[in-house]
Amino acid sequence: MTEQLCFSFDGGEPHIVSGVEIWRERRRADLDRFASEAGLPIGHVVRLTLSSGPLLEGNLFLFDEELWLERQCPSNLRFRIGKVDFFASEIESCVRLD
Repeated sequence: MTEQLCFSFDGGEPHIVSGVEIWRERRRADLDRFASEAGLPIGHVVRLTLSSGPLLEGNLFLFDEELWLERQCPSNLRFRIGKVDFFASEIESCVRLD
């Protein structure tokens, strides 16, 4: 079986889509879905307060790029802003700034 690796809908030069590009696109979609379900603006600029008191501002990211997001318990997930990492259970409030 041969897979189609070129798309040429406009009759111009074909665009080759690599497996890595497809994986990245699906990964972004999975991360967007997960962020929506978790109620956290992952990948965006936020002002976040931790239950221990510190106020953080910056881009909110997952601490580790998990391959399978759905296998993680949301309260066990670690996030980071800059060089500070914390668990989801430590988040008191989070406001998206961008």
